[in-house]
Amino acid sequence: ILFKRRGWYPEDRNCNIPYQGVVATEAEVDRVIDQVAKTFPKAIVVDPKQVMCNALECVTYIGNTALYKDANHINAKAAALLGKVYVSSHGNPFSGAVPDKLARTAAAGVK
Repeated sequence: ILFKRRGWYPEDRNCNIPYQGVVATEAEVDRVIDQVAKTFPKAIVVDPKQVMCNALECVTYIGNTALYKDANHINAKAAALLGKVYVSSHGNPFSGAVPDKLARTAAAGVK
């Protein structure tokens, strides 16, 4: 966004990331997350690719908000925005999804 605004990149330049590249880069992490989800069936997995990507590419900005703080880490403002986008398109995965043990611990005031 900044490079386009300053004229360093043409306005029509596509700065998004090819989807297949993202899948290849994150393959090992995704395998680990999938294994954790299998091992702990009550785990809630929220994958930002579900709101950042389509079959061709993953966005690097939404509106005037840049999503990354470096080559592959989402910044705090983007995390909040992506959370809102995720909840509006997929619903809140945490609403009413508090495991029994956690609910009992929280009710007892144990940290």
